[in-house]
Amino acid sequence: VTATLSYHQKERTMTERKIARYLVTLPDSTLIANLTAPEKILASGTAPIKLTLTNTYHHPLKNISVPLALAKELLLQSQEISKGKIENEHWQIPELSPKESAELNGTLITGERQSSTSTALIFTPNIKVKNKLFPQTPAVHIFNVAHPAVTINTSWQTETARPGETVTLEIVLKNSGEIALEDAVFFIPIPNGPIDLSRINEFNHGSYQSGNFIISKTNYP
Repeated sequence: VTATLSYHQKERTMTERKIARYLVTLPDSTLIANLTAPEKILASGTAPIKLTLTNTYHHPLKNISVPLALAKELLLQSQEISKGKIENEHWQIPELSPKESAELNGTLITGERQSSTSTALIFTPNIKVKNKLFPQTPAVHIFNVAHPAVTINTSWQTETARPGETVTLEIVLKNSGEIALEDAVFFIPIPNGPIDLSRINEFNHGSYQSGNFIISKTNYP
C-alpha cells in the first residue's frame, strides 16, 4: 500500500510528488513453521519435539516471535534454539535471511486427563512491522494420547490348607491398555503374613525389596 502526495512549492509552477510506502501485503505466509513430534504420547510422560522456522521470502524477515505458552496439560522444557533468544515465554528472532531456518528443540511434558484421547500442540509465529503483529500460518500437531493400564489377577492353588501345608499363590499381570509397555517396572505389594518371603525370589522372575516384589525388564521370562 502506497500514498502519493502532489503539491506546488511557493513561486514554482512544477508539480512535485512524494511517494510513501506504508505496507507491503503478502499473499501467503512467508515464514513457514514445521513441527516434528511423535504420533503418540503418554497421558503422563515426556516427548521430544522440534519446531523449525524457514524464511521462504526473497527478502530478510525481521522481528520474528513465537509464543511458547501452552495449554495447562502441556509444558515445554529444556528448550535449545539455534538462533535468537527465549524471553517471557516467547522465542524471539531478530532476523532470518532468505531461505534461512532456525530450530527449537525441547521436551514436552504431558499431564492429560484420563478421558483424553487426543491433544493438539500449536505454535503460531508472528512478524512485527511498525509495532503491529502479523500472524503466520501456525504449526499444528495432533497427538494420540495413550493411557497405559495393567490389571492384576490372583488365585490360590486351593481354597483351604492344612497346618504345615504349602499352597501356591499365582499372580498374573495383564496389559489392559492400548499400547505396548516397554522398559516397564512393576511393583507388586506383598503382605508379610501368609507369604514365605524367604523363597519368593527362588520361584519367581524378579526380586523382593521393602514390601514389594519388583519385576523389571531384566526379569521378563
